[in-house]
Amino acid sequence: MANEPILTGIDALMKYLSEHGETDSLSLAAETKVSEKVIEDWAKILENAKLVKITYKMGKMYLSPTSSDKGAAEELKENFEMKKEITASDLSSQSASVKKLGERIDVLSKTAEAAYKNFKSNAAPIKKSIASIDKIEDEVAKRYNSVKEGKAYIERTLKEADADLAKLKADQESIKNFNLDLEKVKSTAEDLRSKASSAQQEVRSAIEKFNSDANAQRENLLRLEKEISAKSEEMKRMADGMEHQIADYKNKSEPLVANALSATSKAEKAKSNMLSEISKQADEINKIVSTADAEVAKVNNILSNSKASLTQAAATQKKLEEIMERLAGAEKKNNAIAEEISMMMQQLRTIEKLSPPEKSKKIEEIRNTSRANSKKIDEASSETASIDSDLGAIVK
Repeated sequence: MANEPILTGIDALMKYLSEHGETDSLSLAAETKVSEKVIEDWAKILENAKLVKITYKMGKMYLSPTSSDKGAAEELKENFEMKKEITASDLSSQSASVKKLGERIDVLSKTAEAAYKNFKSNAAPIKKSIASIDKIEDEVAKRYNSVKEGKAYIERTLKEADADLAKLKADQESIKNFNLDLEKVKSTAEDLRSKASSAQQEVRSAIEKFNSDANAQRENLLRLEKEISAKSEEMKRMADGMEHQIADYKNKSEPLVANALSATSKAEKAKSNMLSEISKQADEINKIVSTADAEVAKVNNILSNSKASLTQAAATQKKLEEIMERLAGAEKKNNAIAEEISMMMQQLRTIEKLSPPEKSKKIEEIRNTSRANSKKIDEASSETASIDSDLGAIVK
């Protein structure tokens, strides 16, 4: 509490005994946060002042108050020599605590400095490693994009090959249709020839039929025969010419058509083989891309973790710098307390030179300062323990 007075070790011990009665030295040491040896020294001083009673049970020291807490406090105030002896004991205990704390701070400082030097010596390689990881990430990205571009190229090639094969099939169908058209022309010419022969035969039959009829019609029929014969001959010549042209064109076109069909068949087969090969390559590329996706994810994860670890190392170096600053501050405070204790011990040694009123005043000043220092030592010890914990987390 804010208004609670600061107690020295012996004050705290007397207060505890007045509240709890007889207590063993080990429990008192734990309660007042000093060693059992210090409790034994205090016990002898207090026993000489008839403030406590010492008993031994099963080899253990027990202390019990011989008067009330109020009476003990009054006797302490009235007995200058007792105050001097108690204060000297307190100062000696505080001096030992400060020395021990200083040794602990020194060990922690050396540990922190060694760790800091190690991290600092690795600072340049760490930065270089981070830069290298950045480059590796860029290279992985480039190679991965190259694989993806290869996949896109294969897919475009496959699509174009499909289109070319469809066109070849259409061309092949057109050639087949052209052959069918030639056959139709040939059929038309043969039909024309047949009709011409039929017409000529019918005219002759008509002449024979009507030959016995009137001689007056003979001349007309003969003239008609000549005209029809001339037309028939012309039709035959036209049919012969068409057949000749068709035969000639067919003779010339058949090898071309055959070559075209063979070429389209070969091209179709080649295209089909190419499509099959491209499909295989596309499957392989897809497998590679799929594997690449997984591997790139793994690599990126490894690189990310490595980079995070390296970045953490840089952060750790910063924490070490902060811990070293805290240790320097703790050491400064501890040295100040040690100097103050040394000064008070010197004052206590020369206090006999003062007049009785001055002695009483001075001893109270020293005791009050000692109480304040006791609190400072506790705070310094807590801060050092906190530093020790933080440093341990870094260098474990």
